[in-house]
Amino acid sequence: MTSTAAPLGQASSIADFRETLSPYGTWINVPDAGWVWRPNPDIVGANFVPYSTGGQWVSSDWGWTFESQWDWGWAPFHYGRWFISPNVGWVWWPDTEWAPAWVDWRWGGGFVGWQPLGPPGISVGIGLGVGVGIGLGWTFVSAGDFVRPNVGTYRLAPNRVSQVYRQTQPVGERVAARNGHWNRGPAPQQVARATGHPVPQARPMTPPTAHPPRARTGTPVAPSRPVAPAPQRAPAAPREEPAARPTTTVPAAPHEPAAPRTEPAEPHETHEPAPPHEAPSHPEGGHPEGGHPEGGHSGGGSHHGH
Repeated sequence: MTSTAAPLGQASSIADFRETLSPYGTWINVPDAGWVWRPNPDIVGANFVPYSTGGQWVSSDWGWTFESQWDWGWAPFHYGRWFISPNVGWVWWPDTEWAPAWVDWRWGGGFVGWQPLGPPGISVGIGLGVGVGIGLGWTFVSAGDFVRPNVGTYRLAPNRVSQVYRQTQPVGERVAARNGHWNRGPAPQQVARATGHPVPQARPMTPPTAHPPRARTGTPVAPSRPVAPAPQRAPAAPREEPAARPTTTVPAAPHEPAAPRTEPAEPHETHEPAPPHEAPSHPEGGHPEGGHPEGGHSGGGSHHGH
Protein backbone atom coordinates (compact mmCIF):
# COMPACT_ATOMS: atom_id res chain seq x y z
CA MET A 1 0.00 0.00 0.00
CA THR A 2 1.14 3.50 -0.63
CA SER A 3 1.93 5.73 2.27
CA THR A 4 -0.25 8.73 2.73
CA ALA A 5 2.92 10.67 3.45
CA ALA A 6 3.95 11.08 -0.16
CA PRO A 7 1.72 13.81 -1.39
CA LEU A 8 1.76 17.28 -0.04
CA GLY A 9 4.73 18.68 -1.84
CA GLN A 10 3.51 17.16 -5.11
CA ALA A 11 0.06 18.72 -5.14
CA SER A 12 1.09 22.25 -5.83
CA SER A 13 -1.00 22.51 -9.00
CA ILE A 14 -3.56 20.67 -11.11
CA ALA A 15 -0.80 20.03 -13.66
CA ASP A 16 0.92 17.77 -11.12
CA PHE A 17 -2.17 15.55 -10.99
CA ARG A 18 -2.33 15.31 -14.78
CA GLU A 19 1.25 14.14 -14.92
CA THR A 20 0.78 11.61 -12.11
CA LEU A 21 -2.57 10.14 -13.17
CA SER A 22 -2.45 10.19 -16.99
CA PRO A 23 -0.73 6.76 -17.26
CA TYR A 24 -3.55 5.17 -15.22
CA GLY A 25 -6.68 6.65 -16.78
CA THR A 26 -8.23 9.22 -19.10
CA TRP A 27 -8.91 12.94 -18.68
CA ILE A 28 -12.31 13.92 -20.03
CA ASN A 29 -14.38 17.11 -20.08
CA VAL A 30 -17.85 16.69 -18.56
CA PRO A 31 -20.71 19.21 -18.27
CA ASP A 32 -20.91 21.16 -15.01
CA ALA A 33 -17.58 19.91 -13.68
CA GLY A 34 -15.02 20.48 -16.45
CA TRP A 35 -11.92 18.30 -16.71
CA VAL A 36 -12.06 15.10 -14.63
CA TRP A 37 -10.08 11.89 -14.51
CA ARG A 38 -11.53 8.41 -15.08
CA PRO A 39 -9.37 5.49 -13.90
CA ASN A 40 -8.67 2.77 -16.41
CA PRO A 41 -10.94 -0.26 -15.72
CA ASP A 42 -8.10 -2.54 -16.80
CA ILE A 43 -6.14 -1.25 -13.80
CA VAL A 44 -8.81 -0.74 -11.12
CA GLY A 45 -11.39 -3.30 -12.27
CA ALA A 46 -14.81 -2.92 -13.86
CA ASN A 47 -16.57 -2.57 -10.49
CA PHE A 48 -14.26 0.09 -9.10
CA VAL A 49 -15.66 2.23 -6.25
CA PRO A 50 -13.47 4.98 -4.76
CA TYR A 51 -12.47 4.57 -1.10
CA SER A 52 -13.48 0.94 -1.35
CA THR A 53 -11.60 -0.85 -4.12
CA GLY A 54 -7.90 -1.55 -3.61
CA GLY A 55 -7.24 -0.26 -0.12
CA GLN A 56 -7.81 -0.28 3.63
CA TRP A 57 -9.21 2.15 6.21
CA VAL A 58 -6.76 3.08 8.97
CA SER A 59 -7.00 5.52 11.84
CA SER A 60 -4.92 8.69 11.98
CA ASP A 61 -4.72 11.80 14.13
CA TRP A 62 -6.87 13.52 11.51
CA GLY A 63 -9.63 10.89 11.21
CA TRP A 64 -10.03 7.76 9.09
CA THR A 65 -7.81 7.74 6.03
CA PHE A 66 -7.72 5.40 3.03
CA GLU A 67 -4.39 3.70 2.33
CA SER A 68 -4.39 2.67 -1.30
CA GLN A 69 -2.56 -0.26 -2.86
CA TRP A 70 -1.72 1.89 -5.91
CA ASP A 71 1.33 4.15 -6.12
CA TRP A 72 -0.82 6.97 -7.46
CA GLY A 73 -3.39 6.60 -4.65
CA TRP A 74 -1.95 9.58 -2.74
CA ALA A 75 -3.67 11.91 -5.22
CA PRO A 76 -7.34 10.91 -5.76
CA PHE A 77 -7.92 9.60 -2.20
CA HIS A 78 -6.60 12.67 -0.37
CA TYR A 79 -7.23 15.50 -2.83
CA GLY A 80 -10.18 16.38 -5.07
CA ARG A 81 -13.65 14.78 -5.07
CA TRP A 82 -15.40 11.84 -6.71
CA PHE A 83 -18.85 11.67 -8.30
CA ILE A 84 -20.78 9.47 -10.74
CA SER A 85 -21.02 10.97 -14.21
CA PRO A 86 -23.83 9.66 -16.50
CA ASN A 87 -22.60 7.11 -19.07
CA VAL A 88 -19.08 7.31 -17.64
CA GLY A 89 -19.22 6.10 -14.03
CA TRP A 90 -16.97 7.22 -11.21
CA VAL A 91 -14.75 10.18 -12.11
CA TRP A 92 -12.37 12.29 -10.06
CA TRP A 93 -12.44 16.10 -9.98
CA PRO A 94 -8.99 17.55 -9.13
CA ASP A 95 -8.34 20.03 -6.35
CA THR A 96 -5.25 20.92 -4.29
CA GLU A 97 -6.76 20.80 -0.78
CA TRP A 98 -5.74 17.77 1.33
CA ALA A 99 -7.95 15.71 3.66
CA PRO A 100 -7.53 12.27 5.23
CA ALA A 101 -10.50 11.22 3.05
CA TRP A 102 -13.19 13.29 1.33
CA VAL A 103 -16.16 11.21 2.50
CA ASP A 104 -19.23 11.28 4.76
CA TRP A 105 -19.99 8.47 7.23
CA ARG A 106 -22.91 6.49 8.68
CA TRP A 107 -23.02 3.97 11.53
CA GLY A 108 -25.62 1.73 13.18
CA GLY A 109 -27.20 -1.70 13.33
CA GLY A 110 -23.80 -3.40 13.09
CA PHE A 111 -22.83 -1.60 9.85
CA VAL A 112 -20.56 1.24 8.83
CA GLY A 113 -20.93 3.13 5.57
CA TRP A 114 -19.25 5.95 3.67
CA GLN A 115 -19.93 7.98 0.54
CA PRO A 116 -17.41 10.07 -1.46
CA LEU A 117 -18.14 13.79 -1.30
CA GLY A 118 -18.84 15.43 -4.65
CA PRO A 119 -17.21 18.68 -5.84
CA PRO A 120 -18.62 21.84 -4.24
CA GLY A 121 -22.13 22.41 -5.58
CA ILE A 122 -22.28 19.03 -7.36
CA SER A 123 -24.06 15.96 -5.98
CA VAL A 124 -22.43 12.55 -6.16
CA GLY A 125 -25.05 11.39 -8.66
CA ILE A 126 -25.00 14.48 -10.90
CA GLY A 127 -27.55 14.29 -13.70
CA LEU A 128 -28.72 10.75 -12.89
CA GLY A 129 -32.33 11.80 -12.32
CA VAL A 130 -34.71 11.30 -9.44
CA GLY A 131 -35.20 7.57 -9.80
CA VAL A 132 -31.72 6.52 -8.82
CA GLY A 133 -32.76 5.50 -5.30
CA ILE A 134 -31.65 6.30 -1.80
CA GLY A 135 -28.07 5.53 -0.76
CA LEU A 136 -26.51 6.31 -4.14
CA GLY A 137 -22.73 6.08 -3.98
CA TRP A 138 -22.72 4.62 -0.46
CA THR A 139 -20.60 1.61 0.46
CA PHE A 140 -21.69 -0.43 3.51
CA VAL A 141 -19.83 -3.23 5.25
CA SER A 142 -20.32 -5.08 8.51
CA ALA A 143 -18.62 -3.10 11.28
CA GLY A 144 -16.47 -6.17 11.96
CA ASP A 145 -15.08 -6.03 8.39
CA PHE A 146 -14.48 -2.29 8.26
CA VAL A 147 -10.71 -2.29 8.84
CA ARG A 148 -9.87 -5.36 6.80
CA PRO A 149 -7.40 -5.01 3.90
CA ASN A 150 -9.08 -4.68 0.49
CA VAL A 151 -12.28 -3.62 2.23
CA GLY A 152 -14.18 -3.45 -1.07
CA THR A 153 -14.45 -7.22 -1.18
CA TYR A 154 -16.74 -7.05 1.90
CA ARG A 155 -19.24 -4.54 0.43
CA LEU A 156 -22.90 -5.29 0.85
CA ALA A 157 -24.77 -6.07 -2.35
CA PRO A 158 -26.27 -2.96 -4.03
CA ASN A 159 -29.82 -4.22 -3.41
CA ARG A 160 -29.24 -4.01 0.38
CA VAL A 161 -27.83 -0.48 0.43
CA SER A 162 -31.16 1.40 0.66
CA GLN A 163 -32.35 -0.74 3.57
CA VAL A 164 -29.09 -0.44 5.55
CA TYR A 165 -28.89 3.28 4.82
CA ARG A 166 -32.19 3.69 6.72
CA GLN A 167 -30.88 1.63 9.65
CA THR A 168 -27.85 3.85 10.14
CA GLN A 169 -27.26 7.41 11.31
CA PRO A 170 -24.69 10.05 10.39
CA VAL A 171 -21.54 9.76 12.49
CA GLY A 172 -18.31 11.68 12.89
CA GLU A 173 -17.21 15.25 13.31
CA ARG A 174 -17.36 17.44 10.23
CA VAL A 175 -14.28 19.58 9.75
CA ALA A 176 -14.54 22.80 7.75
CA ALA A 177 -12.37 22.86 4.66
CA ARG A 178 -11.56 25.64 2.24
CA ASN A 179 -14.38 24.30 0.06
CA GLY A 180 -17.00 22.31 1.94
CA HIS A 181 -15.97 19.88 4.68
CA TRP A 182 -14.49 16.51 5.42
CA ASN A 183 -15.54 14.07 8.15
CA ARG A 184 -13.37 12.39 10.80
CA GLY A 185 -15.64 9.33 10.84
CA PRO A 186 -16.56 6.95 13.70
CA ALA A 187 -14.50 7.05 16.88
CA PRO A 188 -11.62 4.53 16.81
CA GLN A 189 -12.80 3.15 20.19
CA GLN A 190 -16.23 2.50 18.67
CA VAL A 191 -14.63 0.55 15.83
CA ALA A 192 -12.32 -1.36 18.19
CA ARG A 193 -15.32 -2.49 20.26
CA ALA A 194 -17.12 -3.68 17.10
CA THR A 195 -14.12 -5.60 15.74
CA GLY A 196 -12.73 -6.83 19.05
CA HIS A 197 -9.23 -5.71 17.97
CA PRO A 198 -7.15 -2.54 18.14
CA VAL A 199 -7.65 -0.43 15.02
CA PRO A 200 -4.81 -0.25 12.48
CA GLN A 201 -2.89 3.03 12.54
CA ALA A 202 -1.92 5.18 9.57
CA ARG A 203 1.62 5.34 8.32
CA PRO A 204 3.44 8.63 8.80
CA MET A 205 1.53 11.32 6.95
CA THR A 206 1.94 14.98 6.23
CA PRO A 207 -0.67 16.83 8.22
CA PRO A 208 -3.10 19.18 6.51
CA THR A 209 -2.53 22.85 6.97
CA ALA A 210 -4.53 24.58 9.68
CA HIS A 211 -6.15 21.48 11.18
CA PRO A 212 -4.50 20.47 14.45
CA PRO A 213 -5.03 16.85 15.49
CA ARG A 214 -7.51 16.00 18.22
CA ALA A 215 -6.58 13.92 21.21
CA ARG A 216 -8.02 10.45 21.17
CA THR A 217 -9.95 9.78 24.35
CA GLY A 218 -7.75 8.07 26.87
CA THR A 219 -4.61 7.99 24.76
CA PRO A 220 -1.90 10.57 24.36
CA VAL A 221 -1.70 12.24 20.98
CA ALA A 222 1.49 11.92 19.06
CA PRO A 223 1.36 13.37 15.56
CA SER A 224 2.03 10.72 12.94
CA ARG A 225 5.22 12.45 12.01
CA PRO A 226 7.21 14.47 14.47
CA VAL A 227 6.17 17.99 13.84
CA ALA A 228 9.05 20.38 13.61
CA PRO A 229 8.69 22.92 16.32
CA ALA A 230 7.62 26.30 15.17
CA PRO A 231 10.74 28.17 14.21
CA GLN A 232 11.94 29.89 17.29
CA ARG A 233 12.93 33.43 16.67
CA ALA A 234 16.53 33.99 17.51
CA PRO A 235 16.58 35.68 20.80
CA ALA A 236 16.04 39.24 19.92
CA ALA A 237 19.28 41.10 20.19
CA PRO A 238 18.90 43.22 23.19
CA ARG A 239 17.41 46.42 21.97
CA GLU A 240 19.89 49.18 22.03
CA GLU A 241 17.98 51.26 24.39
CA PRO A 242 19.24 54.76 24.20
CA ALA A 243 21.70 54.75 26.98
CA ALA A 244 19.57 55.57 29.85
CA ARG A 245 20.23 59.15 30.35
CA PRO A 246 22.35 59.44 33.36
CA THR A 247 19.69 60.36 35.67
CA THR A 248 21.20 63.60 36.36
CA THR A 249 19.36 63.77 39.48
CA VAL A 250 19.91 67.32 39.94
CA PRO A 251 20.72 67.12 43.50
CA ALA A 252 17.87 68.74 45.12
CA ALA A 253 19.16 71.95 46.28
CA PRO A 254 21.25 70.66 49.05
CA HIS A 255 19.14 70.61 52.05
CA GLU A 256 20.84 73.00 54.15
CA PRO A 257 20.65 71.44 57.44
CA ALA A 258 17.50 72.77 58.72
CA ALA A 259 19.41 74.88 61.01
CA PRO A 260 17.33 75.68 63.90
CA ARG A 261 15.73 78.93 63.14
CA THR A 262 18.20 81.57 63.74
CA GLU A 263 15.69 83.85 65.16
CA PRO A 264 14.84 82.35 68.40
CA ALA A 265 11.20 82.37 68.87
CA GLU A 266 10.62 85.71 70.39
CA PRO A 267 13.64 86.12 72.53
CA HIS A 268 12.65 85.96 76.10
CA GLU A 269 12.72 89.15 77.81
CA THR A 270 14.32 88.87 81.06
CA HIS A 271 11.38 88.86 83.22
CA GLU A 272 10.51 86.95 86.19
CA PRO A 273 9.81 83.26 85.63
CA ALA A 274 6.18 82.64 84.90
CA PRO A 275 4.22 81.45 87.78
CA PRO A 276 3.88 77.64 87.81
CA HIS A 277 0.30 77.69 86.55
CA GLU A 278 1.08 79.52 83.22
CA ALA A 279 1.85 77.54 80.05
CA PRO A 280 5.38 77.72 78.75
CA SER A 281 5.84 80.35 76.07
CA HIS A 282 6.62 77.64 73.35
CA PRO A 283 3.59 75.49 72.56
CA GLU A 284 4.14 71.75 72.89
CA GLY A 285 5.79 70.35 69.77
CA GLY A 286 6.84 73.80 68.60
CA HIS A 287 10.42 72.63 67.94
CA PRO A 288 11.19 73.24 64.24
CA GLU A 289 11.66 69.52 63.45
CA GLY A 290 8.72 68.22 65.42
CA GLY A 291 5.03 67.92 64.44
CA HIS A 292 2.64 70.84 64.71
CA PRO A 293 0.26 71.00 67.55
CA GLU A 294 -3.35 70.19 66.99
CA GLY A 295 -4.95 72.94 65.06
CA GLY A 296 -1.56 74.01 63.63
CA HIS A 297 -0.14 73.17 60.15
CA SER A 298 -0.61 69.50 59.28
CA GLY A 299 -0.07 67.60 55.96
CA GLY A 300 -3.69 67.83 54.91
CA GLY A 301 -5.25 70.17 57.46
CA SER A 302 -6.50 73.66 56.80
CA HIS A 303 -4.35 76.71 57.45
CA HIS A 304 -5.49 79.06 60.13
CA GLY A 305 -4.84 82.60 59.16
CA HIS A 306 -2.18 84.34 61.18
